[in-house]
Amino acid sequence: MDGQATTREKTLSKRIELAKKLQAGMMKSATAKPTDFVFPEHIIAMDKKYPGGFLLGNLNRTVLVYTCQFMGVSAFAPSFIMRVRLRNLMWKLRLDDKLILRDGFPRLSLEELQDAIEARGMYVASGIFDFLLPLV
Repeated sequence: MDGQATTREKTLSKRIELAKKLQAGMMKSATAKPTDFVFPEHIIAMDKKYPGGFLLGNLNRTVLVYTCQFMGVSAFAPSFIMRVRLRNLMWKLRLDDKLILRDGFPRLSLEELQDAIEARGMYVASGIFDFLLPLV
């Protein structure tokens, strides 16, 4: 179990580093402040600063590479291939969300729930799962 926890901690630290780079890239391209990424309302307001919104086609290559790395998609490809890969990932996540909503959270095992959360770019410490388990 310690090996798995260590791997998750390494993944978390890598994702935090990538999130900072992604945030810095977006701030350069849209003159944003770090506080623009704190709450969903701020992200929606940030979306309005982009002429075409947060569409994959509107992201510059730097932001696209960091987004791919953050989501666990290979970033060693031309921009249009990275966009296709991200679109496919988003499609799979949307389908997964629909299935989870249809079947409900109680049918998910702890590992499936943790994998679903991490697939969406989030991280939850294992101690929090112990707290959330009775709620699910």
